[in-house]
Amino acid sequence: MHGESMSVVICVRNVMALLRNSLPTIKQQLPRAEIIVVDGDSTDGTVEFARTIAEKVISDEKRGLAYARQLGINNATRPFVAFVGPDNIVSAEMMYAMQHALEKDPMLAAVAPQTEVIDAHSYWECATKYIFQYFINHPGPVDVVGTPCMYKRDVVSRIQYDPKIRAAGDDTDLSLRLMEAGYTLAIIDAYTQEKNELDAGAFRGRWRWYGRGDAEFYTKHRASWSVHRRLRSLLHPFRKYVVRGTLVFFRQGKFLYIPALYVAVWSRYRGWWGRARELQRERA
Repeated sequence: MHGESMSVVICVRNVMALLRNSLPTIKQQLPRAEIIVVDGDSTDGTVEFARTIAEKVISDEKRGLAYARQLGINNATRPFVAFVGPDNIVSAEMMYAMQHALEKDPMLAAVAPQTEVIDAHSYWECATKYIFQYFINHPGPVDVVGTPCMYKRDVVSRIQYDPKIRAAGDDTDLSLRLMEAGYTLAIIDAYTQEKNELDAGAFRGRWRWYGRGDAEFYTKHRASWSVHRRLRSLLHPFRKYVVRGTLVFFRQGKFLYIPALYVAVWSRYRGWWGRARELQRERA
């Protein structure tokens, strides 16, 4: 196999430096895969470079991440669609492992590999490495799959991304609706690598982005949730990364990085609060 059954979708905006490494690698690893770049109106040459390698380069007209992902699904012609970030280092073995997992289980709609953060040097890069290692990299059934990941195209053609989710909650919302439809999701025993270049500002920005997605997801579903379910959603970052995270990092001897968990959660709630206020103004 050389990727004949796969479409690989990369959603980008002004990431020329990253794309110069990631796109040629994908083409080398999967020479027969269909490569689709969904661009958010880049101005740094991203589009021009993408056209030299990708089969399709499409503009999402800056309508948000969920819209961009669904645009990728709608333009894919292969039965399995992988979403890859420009900072993900993919291998053919990892991509085939995801495809094989989906082929074996008719009710498995999406899978993701574990993520290994490589060349972590700064305090914030190391903190991110340990967050993946201790809180995300656990093979088995999960409630949400993040990027990189692979879906069955026919499933996400029917149960689509919600274009109203413009921030990082796109995968959380889709995963919930997939499970409500009876499908399952999983992290598999395979690895992708990710190279982060994070200082304190970039680390906080990443977690604020997650929080903005939390706000959109919560706003969409809260009316149908019980009080208990609302509280569970609101307290999830605090319980996972402050309460449990402090214990896990303490047990693993990562005392130095416990403050990073608190910065992550503070940033996430800050993003949540900011986006919630924006949504409230939009409804007024």
